[in-house]
Amino acid sequence: MTFPMVAISSILMDNGNFIFWDGWQQPEPTEVWNPASPQTFTTINAPDSVFCDGAAQLPDGRIIVVGGYGGLSTGQIGIVDTNIFDPATNTWTRVANMNLPRWYPTLTELSDGRYVAISSNSTNASTWADTPEVYDPTTNTWTLLSKISTSQVHEEEYPFSYLIPNGNVLNIGPSEDVTHELNVDNQTWTPVGGSSGVINGSSIQYLPGKILYSGGAASVISTASAQATAAVLDTNAATPVWQQTSPMLYPRVYHTLTMLANGQVLAVGGGTTSDQSVVTTGVLPTEIWDPTSETWSAAAPIAAARNYHSTAVLMPDGRVLVAGGGHYDGLGDAGQDSAQIYSPSYLFNGPRPTITSAPSSTTYGSTISVSTPDASSIKAVNLVSLGTDTHQMDMNQHFVPLSFTAASGSINVTMPSSSATAPPGHYMLFILNNQGTPSVANIIGLNQSTTPVAPSAPTGVTATAGNGTAQVSWTAPNDGNSPITSYSVTPATGSTTLPPTVITGNPPATSATISGLTNGVTYTFTVTATNAVGTSPASAPSNAVTPAAPTAPGTPTGVIATPGNAAATVTWTAPGSGGSAITSYTVTPYLAGVAQATTSVTGSPPATTATVTGLTNGSSYTFTVTATNAVGTGKPSSPSNAVTPSATAVPTFVQQASTHAASASSLSVTPSAPLGSGPAHRRGRRLERFQREDQQRHRLGG
Repeated sequence: MTFPMVAISSILMDNGNFIFWDGWQQPEPTEVWNPASPQTFTTINAPDSVFCDGAAQLPDGRIIVVGGYGGLSTGQIGIVDTNIFDPATNTWTRVANMNLPRWYPTLTELSDGRYVAISSNSTNASTWADTPEVYDPTTNTWTLLSKISTSQVHEEEYPFSYLIPNGNVLNIGPSEDVTHELNVDNQTWTPVGGSSGVINGSSIQYLPGKILYSGGAASVISTASAQATAAVLDTNAATPVWQQTSPMLYPRVYHTLTMLANGQVLAVGGGTTSDQSVVTTGVLPTEIWDPTSETWSAAAPIAAARNYHSTAVLMPDGRVLVAGGGHYDGLGDAGQDSAQIYSPSYLFNGPRPTITSAPSSTTYGSTISVSTPDASSIKAVNLVSLGTDTHQMDMNQHFVPLSFTAASGSINVTMPSSSATAPPGHYMLFILNNQGTPSVANIIGLNQSTTPVAPSAPTGVTATAGNGTAQVSWTAPNDGNSPITSYSVTPATGSTTLPPTVITGNPPATSATISGLTNGVTYTFTVTATNAVGTSPASAPSNAVTPAAPTAPGTPTGVIATPGNAAATVTWTAPGSGGSAITSYTVTPYLAGVAQATTSVTGSPPATTATVTGLTNGSSYTFTVTATNAVGTGKPSSPSNAVTPSATAVPTFVQQASTHAASASSLSVTPSAPLGSGPAHRRGRRLERFQREDQQRHRLGG
């Protein structure tokens, strides 16, 4: 199909239409397209250049687009714009500005319907928007997360971001191969997962909290060969770690990973090198990744190359719209102003099941009736987010298998209970038969219920033993649209439950010290939540703990001494506290096996290092350390290494200088990396592009 533009951005809307846009224009023309009338495009100009923006679906079906290119308007590389497109009226509206200009930001919906913008260039190619900010559609306001810096992810392209089931946002820095979790409410930014081994690849959240990351190239600045490496990350694990899995069948970079209706992943397009100017040649064969076997299989080839700036979006009929590619540095560069549609093999397995009716909207945790004459043959029901694709990524990808039961002429489908699994918005609901063939999807809105109900069960209950007590903490559940007024914590010994402890407040705390327990007896704890409607089910039991009377601390370990002038610095590792906070350490020197005057270290907590003075130079010493708490003093550590204090300073750094004149010297410095590498070099191409546009703007009198 011929398109009137290069579809650098492709978005499926809740009415089944698509909206596309290219780049490098001010204002940016956007095109609305109905697949039922493939030759018809409706052009609506966006308020600004929404090129290299961040985009997402709003819960009500509108499209939010933040940031973009300012080189043709403000003269800055990024813009502060927030623009909203309404598919019901085909109109754009500009709303509240962000606090920082952004070009290439990610925009990810949170579980409560707010949106977080992360990273991007800001005023110029050397300045970064390292402070995330959050947009609240209900108040039309942006709030900076001032306690967080995302300086570890300075990308030539986009970082990748996904809302994961614990409510955090997972962020991948493709060129640095770093992964972090962002907790918006607590304003924490925590490394997770280690190294994936994939550089500048493409990624997708193929199940809640599970990420596939594949392909890429060592650099997207200088030309590098494409890679076939693939890795997966399960953020639901106690300690998430990237695991490499079977490589792709073809090395490729700038490819798009797209969820199919059956839960498999389509890899389409991409180039054999990272040269972004290559448009008409590339990797034509597609391939399918199976999440069960974590292996790739060959699929039908595409007819035209789809490299940098290409897109691929799942359609409600189960096919995939593949479009775009090119215009890498301006409208004068080559581009693929065309699209093609891929029909997965599951469409050729016999008759498709049909949905004759389904609700247009529903709420979390509810059960809906989906009418179908094929109820007895249905083996899966899948909820798939509406695609919002640009630069080989969808910033808000969600695929959620749903549980269901079959009835006569219908199936009863249970919707997700957590908005962190599927945030508020519109989704495609597919039913699949026992041949793996999907229906045409119904688009359904998923939102929080407004009818008050009892809270959900608290989660994440943990316990820590004390002296006749236990400290119990938990995660607050969904409040059922009525504020939680209290929690009840119930201890249990085996099958015997004890009287609960009730925690009140406005809001009540999510931790409590449970007293009156018997030392030496093992306990678990469950928690319920209460609001004005009623009380939740009990949580899952906590870990088992056994209260005990405190004892003296354990023995410090790893005692190491370093000599000084009539002194020594001694360090050690803190021992177990014995259930009572350590209040001090005592460091004892030994001279020829005889204890000398001790040094005491206090504090809250006391440091695990001390400088011991008053030693005799030339004599050999060892050191032991004891720890003290309110109960008493623990056993001394093993002796440290032997050290001999000396009045002669030990040099720690030697500078080599060569003298060229009586008053001149030179210092040779070897950098840890080539001076042409690093963030400044990575930004070179983008800076050159911006400077060219700026010069053109001045020539035109802009």
